[in-house]
Amino acid sequence: MNVVLTNRDRYFRGWAAQFVAHDRANRDMRVLANIAPAQQSSARRNIDAYYRPTIERAGRGGTLIISVGHGGTAAGDCDGPVCIAPTDMRNGMVDLLPSGALRIQAENVFYHNRESDERTVAHADEIGSRQCQTLARRYSITDERRFPPDRLWPNVVDCRGAGGARQRLEIRTAYDRIGELLRQFGVSNVTFLTCRVGNAQDFVDRIGADWGVTITAYERRVAANEDSEGLMRVYLEGDVEGRGTNTGRARHEVPNVDRYVTGSRSHAGATR
Repeated sequence: MNVVLTNRDRYFRGWAAQFVAHDRANRDMRVLANIAPAQQSSARRNIDAYYRPTIERAGRGGTLIISVGHGGTAAGDCDGPVCIAPTDMRNGMVDLLPSGALRIQAENVFYHNRESDERTVAHADEIGSRQCQTLARRYSITDERRFPPDRLWPNVVDCRGAGGARQRLEIRTAYDRIGELLRQFGVSNVTFLTCRVGNAQDFVDRIGADWGVTITAYERRVAANEDSEGLMRVYLEGDVEGRGTNTGRARHEVPNVDRYVTGSRSHAGATR
C-alpha cells in the first residue's frame, strides 16, 4: 500500500486525494492538522498518534509518502528558489510533522551529544523550574557584570541549556519511534515529497539506515499547483505545464526523475 501523510495545504492535499482516487485498491492518505506552537512539544511526545495509523496502513512492503512541510539542504527553511545546495552532504533538513513541529536536521540525525543533553535536563529538573527562573533573572553567562559565582556556574549553565536539550531529546525520541514503527510493520520505502533534501545524500542515507527503509528524496524544489483544467499537479520546479514532470501524470503520481534513493549514489527513475 502507498500511503500519503499530508498536511492541510490546499494543493498538496488536493493532489493526495487525486493520487488515492487513481488506484484506491493500493493507495490511501491521512491528513494532519497544523500544530500550534504551544502544542508542538506534546505532539513530539505523542508521535504514535500521528504516525502509527498511517504506517500500519502502508504495511509490509509498502511506501509511506511524507508531505507535511519543508525540506532542504541547509539548516532552516531552505525550500525557496534561491536555496543553493552546499557541498556538505550531511547538511539536510526535513519536516516530519506540520508547522515545523518535528523538523529533522543534521544535528538530530548525527546526534553526538545525547548523554550531555540528558545530564543537562536531569540537573535542571533537580534544581527545579522556580529556582532556574530565579537564577536566570539574577545571573548571566554572557554579561561579565552578572557572572554567577563559581559554585552556581554549573546550575546557571544547565538551567539556560535545558530548553534546547529537552527539545533535541524530544526530536530524537520521536525520530527513533518512527523508525521502530516502520520496522514493526515492515514498510520498505519512505518518500520525502519535499524540496531538495535529496542533495544531502549522507543525511538521507543516515535516516534510511536508522529507520531500516530505503528513502527517496528529491534534488529539485517540489511544487504543487492547479493546472489549466482545475486539477492539482505535483511536479519539479522549472517544468512548465506539459513539459518534464509537469504533465498529466503529475495529477496522480510522484515525480520519477531528479531523485536520490538511499545507497544508490545516483539519480533514480526514468522519463516516461
